[in-house]
Amino acid sequence: MKNIKRVICILLFNLLYACTSRVNSEVILSSNYLLPRTLYFIKFDYKTGVNQIFKLLRDCKHDEQITLLNIGINYFDVSSKNGDVVYVDGKQLIILTSTNERKVIDSELPNTIIIEEKITEDNLNFDYKFREVNILPSNYIHPIWSSDGKYIAYYNQGIKFYSTDTEKAITLLHNTPDNRQYYPISFSPDNKWILLKVNYHSPAYRNYYLYSIETNNIKPLLFSSEKYPGNLPLGFISWSNLFDSLFISSESLGGSGEGITIPGLWKFDINGKWEPILESKLISQPYVYRQVVYPWQDRKRAIYFLFIGSSTLEDNNFRLAKITDKNIENPIIVRNEFINPIKINSDYLILPDGEGIILKNKNQNQEELILLPIDAKKPIITLLSDSATIEYLRWGPE
Repeated sequence: MKNIKRVICILLFNLLYACTSRVNSEVILSSNYLLPRTLYFIKFDYKTGVNQIFKLLRDCKHDEQITLLNIGINYFDVSSKNGDVVYVDGKQLIILTSTNERKVIDSELPNTIIIEEKITEDNLNFDYKFREVNILPSNYIHPIWSSDGKYIAYYNQGIKFYSTDTEKAITLLHNTPDNRQYYPISFSPDNKWILLKVNYHSPAYRNYYLYSIETNNIKPLLFSSEKYPGNLPLGFISWSNLFDSLFISSESLGGSGEGITIPGLWKFDINGKWEPILESKLISQPYVYRQVVYPWQDRKRAIYFLFIGSSTLEDNNFRLAKITDKNIENPIIVRNEFINPIKINSDYLILPDGEGIILKNKNQNQEELILLPIDAKKPIITLLSDSATIEYLRWGPE
């Protein structure tokens, strides 16, 4: 009987701590916090009725609108060197300089793409057919800046590579005759690799490729494990500090029971080797890693991630954890506050020093933009209290 009472007391204490730590944690007004850099994002503009690009200045006191377009923007990027912005306007690819000069770098963007449609389904095995569709270029051109600010990669019947020095573009990678189309996602921090997504609508388990700019080689990011044979769906991807590998969390396999399990977190080096970091159901209690999102690495090479640490399907709250070389099998729970992120690849941003993450968080019925430090002694900071229409977060220059 004493043991039962003791267990009940522990459970009540943990529940009380979890609840009070989030509710009573100090929330700093955005005007009291200084961002490390200007923060850019897309937000719905009620005056024009479409998405526009805004920036939140470092003092967080207010945001500024930097575009005024008739057609909404769905994707953009910012040069980390000078703050130039690249985006799509109609069938044109535009650079808007920090001095508000507008440069057209491509005026012949395509307005059709080939998509893959699922036509049969047998458990996790799908058959697909190809179909050409009309679509706004802003949905899939995906312009991205290199970290040195010298190049822009984007889609136009293949991967185009624009040089800001020569002001000319070359084609790095052509679409293939079997309807394989590549879209740029990100440069590696050393600008030697480009992470690509193949086909606008394609099976999740064969979405991503690595392209070497130096050797012109391309390799798929495909993997499987003994527990989950076959190729697993890929989720959130980030580069390591040494630029030689990627950290990847895999997405839900769907279904029910065992099928809803998230395999966890993996490391993929540029030579094609997979290394499991976390595999769900293989980690000791009390935490079962049912979902893992937003992996990143700090300057000390510790790996951080948000996870759902409960085996009950009703608990959908995330916690922040980290892994080091010393605790690879027993990740440390860094913060006990419950976080409910809006799990979209483009709606989070790692601080430049790796000391925290900015993400969209659902707090009751409202979406807010918060900064979650890795230091539990530092409070969670609310940057914007209403972020429902905000997406595609990007850092400006230093």
